[in-house]
Amino acid sequence: MLTAAGCAAVARQAAAEGERYPRNLTKEDVDRWMTELSNWGKWGKDDQAGTINLITPAKRKAAAAQVREGVSVSMSLDADLPKEGPATGPPYSEIAPP
Repeated sequence: MLTAAGCAAVARQAAAEGERYPRNLTKEDVDRWMTELSNWGKWGKDDQAGTINLITPAKRKAAAAQVREGVSVSMSLDADLPKEGPATGPPYSEIAPP
């Protein structure tokens, strides 16, 4: 799902490059998507889990069946990274999709 910031960034890039495919996004487009694509209230007024509700015991079992090796990979990031980003690896702009 596209976030408002992601949509706005795409719209700015397209406008800067003069692209019209399929057309430049507007603030109204993003605002409409924020309403149309929102999951707020989908699982009830008091729900705090949100989309994680889709991860059922059956889904976890199916995911576990895909394991072939016992290698774990941390998905955490240090909260206090320098403003330049991580000290190793390519700059984010080189690995992020356009």
